[in-house]
Amino acid sequence: QAKQQRDYAREAVQTLLSRVGSEDLREVPHMQGLRKDLLTDARDFHARFLADAEGDPELLGQAAESATELARVDAELGLHEQALPEAERADAVVGALVAAGGETNATLQVLTDAIAALAGARVQLGDRLAARTTIDEAIGLQRRLVTLAPTDATAVAHLVEYLRIAGTTDMFLERNREAAEVYREIR
Repeated sequence: QAKQQRDYAREAVQTLLSRVGSEDLREVPHMQGLRKDLLTDARDFHARFLADAEGDPELLGQAAESATELARVDAELGLHEQALPEAERADAVVGALVAAGGETNATLQVLTDAIAALAGARVQLGDRLAARTTIDEAIGLQRRLVTLAPTDATAVAHLVEYLRIAGTTDMFLERNREAAEVYREIR
């Protein structure tokens, strides 16, 4: 009974706070304050859940999802300094989940999401080379998931998003190379 109630609460937070806060209100005029409040509430919920779930192997899967969501919400709120360690934590928790339960499509998706959150945090903090390596890892795992489930629209959408991030990183790195060449030429 308590487990079921906890699961319902997590689902409600995921739906009402995280999804509405990050997606549904993103482009609605005059709703940025409400969006920020919802994301802050989602962040607080995931942080509390992680604290409560620490050391409980039964909650490892949900902890992995919460850790990944916490890193994503921190990034959405512009808390990039906090997002990086949260993303690293998510990667470690998901790694433990994969090690404990083997590789399933669900655990691979959570792992890929955690790696992508780590790449996003690195991009925001200006470490584009590390971000590119990290997003390449996420792309490789996501391609594997799409191969395993080619009709899974969510898996395909994630792959497209990760390829977009990689493209943005490549453009930035290419511009840095161009700038370095111009600098060498004028010296």
